[in-house]
Amino acid sequence: MQNEIEKLTNKITQLEAEKKNLQTSLNTYKQIFHDSFDVKLLILAESGIIKNVNKRIKDVLGFDREELIEKHFSSLFPKEQKNHIEHVLENLNVYGANIEAQEFLRSDGKICFMDINVGLLNGVGNSKYFVVTLRDVSERKELEEQVRLLSMVVSNSPNSVIIMNVDGIIEYVNHIFSATTGYKKEEVVGKRARFLKSDKIGLKKYKEIITTVTSGDVWKGEVINRTKSKEYYWEELVVYPIRSSKGKVVRFVAILDNINERKTSQEKLKLYTKELEDIVQRRDKFFAILAHDLRSPFDSLLGFSYLLANEIKELESDEIEKFSNNIYTSAKKIFQLLENLLQWSKLQSGSADFTIEEVDLTETIKIVIELLELNATNKRITLINNIEGKNIITTDKNMIFSIVQNLISNAIKFTNIGGRVIINSFVDEKFITIQIEDNGVGMGKEILSELFKVGSKIRSLGTNQEEGNGLGLILSKEMIELNGGKLWAESEEGIGSKFYFSVPKIKST
Repeated sequence: MQNEIEKLTNKITQLEAEKKNLQTSLNTYKQIFHDSFDVKLLILAESGIIKNVNKRIKDVLGFDREELIEKHFSSLFPKEQKNHIEHVLENLNVYGANIEAQEFLRSDGKICFMDINVGLLNGVGNSKYFVVTLRDVSERKELEEQVRLLSMVVSNSPNSVIIMNVDGIIEYVNHIFSATTGYKKEEVVGKRARFLKSDKIGLKKYKEIITTVTSGDVWKGEVINRTKSKEYYWEELVVYPIRSSKGKVVRFVAILDNINERKTSQEKLKLYTKELEDIVQRRDKFFAILAHDLRSPFDSLLGFSYLLANEIKELESDEIEKFSNNIYTSAKKIFQLLENLLQWSKLQSGSADFTIEEVDLTETIKIVIELLELNATNKRITLINNIEGKNIITTDKNMIFSIVQNLISNAIKFTNIGGRVIINSFVDEKFITIQIEDNGVGMGKEILSELFKVGSKIRSLGTNQEEGNGLGLILSKEMIELNGGKLWAESEEGIGSKFYFSVPKIKST
């Protein structure tokens, strides 16, 4: 009997100890359950009814504990998610389950995101419970969404994007980079970005870029890069340092905008602007020279006409004749200058009369020689025409006549007394070329280079003091070009000059 009492006493003591241990475990569990940083729920597995919830629920979802106890777990989810959650609860096994970034409904109706960890707990009898741990990952989800959106932006950016680590190793390039450079992603990822540097980026600029970004600043500028096929192109480059939460530079992002077309347009614009400035300068110079050329004959015209008007009664007949001749000569010069100016103006505006017809160039040259024969004879200059046969071209008859007359007249003007002027022709498959050669005073390289330019200050008197206005050659050049040909000259000072013009050939016999 005594033994049985001792055994019973020991059993009671043991049970008391176990009870105490169980109470301690229960208190510990409750402490962990209620004081956990995460939301904790105790849910009856059979029904999904919430039996307990810790105070963290208020901070995370905004509900009081009392509001949720005896409510179904699915009441915490948006309507479209409830069936999914009930299915998860029904199919949990003894090892529990994990669900990432599940949508939950806050008490204010807003959505937040929680990671769910579900464990299975055996209760009294056959009852089973789910111990559900909820961890708020809304910030992480928001960051992930931002990363996803940024990734889409980078991937679909109209500019090339390169991401590098702090050692300059390429980690990412988008498809625009590949389309622009010709390099596939797998050809560049893992390589140092400097292998993309073209020889057009000087060492000084390259060091400037590296120094700027490694010190944590942004570098922006224009560079000339090179494609895989070795073609150069302009890009606007921006390199950003990416910092960690502690402020340390951990990545570099390079954004490259292909500005090749813009740079090409800018260069063309610069050239056009320069050309326009040159044209304006030549025009201004031309009109200044023209004003000077008009002033001289007008002064003579006004002076002699004034004398005739005011002193004609006192003048002898030979004086009147002399003054009249001077007035006529001045008026003729003015008329010729204005005639040339009008013709040049029409050519510039595209309003010149231009009648295309078949013209025999050989016959035109003969007529001009006959017309200028007296001028040549007065200076005892021999005109030698070596052109034979017909040379038919399609052109404006008056223009080609004016060109030939101007060139032969100039040759006579600048040839010394007793000299010669020779006219030759050269025919190839496409063009007839006329050469007018003299053994006159010739020209130096400086004068020759300015000969056909509008606004040139070159004005030379002929060997017999013949005057000119300088427009003849300019007009001739523009008329020749209008007819599909070209005009050029060769000359050596003191030896003579050779003027050439070519026109498209029709037929030659």
